[in-house]
Order: sequence, then structure tokens, then C-alpha cells
Amino acid sequence: MKRAALLLGSLLMVGAMAQAEDTVVATPLVDQQVTAFKPTGYVDLQYRIYGKTENAENAENAENYWNNGKNKTSRLQLLGSITMTPNQSLEYRVREFNSLNKEGINGNDNETRLRYFYKHGNLGDTKVSLTSRVQYYNKEGKDSQSLQYMPRFSFKSYMPANVTKFVVAPFYEYEWKNSNDNTYNNKLGVNLETYTQLPYNFGFEFEVDTTQTFYEKDQPYNNGRDKKDHNFDVAVKAIINRDIVLYAQDKTDVKLHFEGGFDKYKASQYRQYGEKSTGNKGIDKAAYTLYAEPSIQLGYSLNDSTVLYAAVGARYENWDNTADTSASTWRWQPEAWAGFKTSF
Repeated sequence: MKRAALLLGSLLMVGAMAQAEDTVVATPLVDQQVTAFKPTGYVDLQYRIYGKTENAENAENAENYWNNGKNKTSRLQLLGSITMTPNQSLEYRVREFNSLNKEGINGNDNETRLRYFYKHGNLGDTKVSLTSRVQYYNKEGKDSQSLQYMPRFSFKSYMPANVTKFVVAPFYEYEWKNSNDNTYNNKLGVNLETYTQLPYNFGFEFEVDTTQTFYEKDQPYNNGRDKKDHNFDVAVKAIINRDIVLYAQDKTDVKLHFEGGFDKYKASQYRQYGEKSTGNKGIDKAAYTLYAEPSIQLGYSLNDSTVLYAAVGARYENWDNTADTSASTWRWQPEAWAGFKTSF
């Protein structure tokens, strides 16, 4: 809570300073006005509640204990970005989780993600644009933090008009524990990120991530019987979404939102042990999460720069067993959220 409050206060101060710097500069030699650059961005603060998963039981009944750790949980999220110069921007996301049960575990999934972007422009005489991204990521429950550099090559100008994103992005990532000891991993990979506008107002997000990990210490696999100092992963994300406006008048709108698909389908070179708990079996070389998430969303424009919103929905997912050969435990989980987004 303190991290989110401090960051929100700092960002609101930046927004106020940016609005104060909105000045017009007139040149004496030319009869025209030039608007000086000012920082722009947005702040989105959201509070979300995850309800009890359908047919969830207590930990004593392991066969019916779906979605361990997510039942009756709240999440406070601070999200936004700042465009500091025409070529530089910063994105931030802070998430803090708390259990709504007295016996619940707090902060297990807390995370902080910061991304810095620098636009280099087009490469030579081509229409391929290059943007550098530096990312810092910390997840408390996983006991890890990482620093990543990713040059992002956009080929959108060569794609059909309905393809609004087509990025190829190699990366290098250095990962270490929160304790800052001598345990570390090195990662190399290439990502493909696309977004396509389909007929009937459907949107389709498709992403392929390939990662070669080099471990500082040998990792057990094959149920702990063998060890390897490297592993190769391929993860595929494929999500479809659509908004249907149910009501819109003046400052208020109500829409039905749907999204669903694979997030993600993951195949590994070796069957890792302990990376994802499924008893003493480790995880299969291939596993996936498939979900559907419909919701009703209400929006109200408080003024030209601030929108208040609230929503109720549910998520249908294979919560527990994600192995592609035996996916099961498909259950509904209700959820609700509310917040505001302000632009400057």
C-alpha cells in the first residue's frame, strides 16, 4: 500500500507540473505560434476483488481445492505511463495483493514492473522503426527480480491496415534473487508481438516468446532424477476480445466486454521440477492456461481528463491442472473491480 501511495503522489505532482508548463512560444521572424513540448501520460488506480472459485473447498480436501491462494483475495493496482520527451517514456505497474480471509497469506504475488522506452526512429531508408526498452521486474512470491534489455523492431508499416502491431524483439535478461546473493540466471530470446483488428469489431492478440535460460546452478528435472544447467522454452499467447456497447449517453456508457484464449501455452525442452507445483510430478514439457472472461463494465466521464469505472464479471479457467495431456478443474470465479483513470 505504501509503495503504491508514494508512487501515485509523485506521478500526480508530475502531471500538475506538466500542465503548468503548457506554454506557447511565438517567434518574431515568423507569424505563427509553436506549442512547446510538455510531458503527457496517464494514471490508472484500480481495486479488484477475486471471489471464491466455484466448488472450492478447504486445504484439507485436496481433490476439491481449486485455485489455491486466489480465493477471496483483493488486488490494488497502480498503472500508467509518462512521455517525458518526444523520444522517451516510462511505464509503471505496481500490484499489491491481500487476502480477505483471516488465515490468508498476504503479499505472495506482489510485483513491481518498470519499463523505460527510447525511440530511435526508422532504420535507414526502411519503414522499420526501432525502440529500445529497459525493464525492471520484481515479484515477491517468486523471490526474484530481473533486469532486461530489449530492442523492439516494428514492422507495422509493412503490414495490412488492420494489423496495428507487429513487433519482433530479441532480448537479454539477468535474473537474481531478492536476497541479492550469488544466485542468478541469464536469459536470451526473441519475442513476436502482434495485434489485429478482425471483422465484427473483434480484436486478436497473438504473441510468441522464445527463451533460452542458462542457470547459475544446475536445476533438477525428470522428477528430480537428473540435472541441467540450461532450458529452452516457447510460450504462445492467443487472446480474442470484443466490446459491445449496451448503453451510451452524455458522460455514461455501459458495455459488455469479452476476452479469452490461451495465456499461455508453454512448451519446455526439459520437464522442470518445482517451477509449477502439481504434487510430486513436476510439470509436463507442455502446459497451458485457457480461459474465458466476460464482464459488464460501467464508465463515467468526470471531466475531459478523468474517467471513473466499475465492472463485475467472472473467469472460467483450468485453474489447477494445466498439463496439455490432462487439463482439468475447469471452474468459474467471480470478480469485481473499480477505479479511475486520469490523463494529463
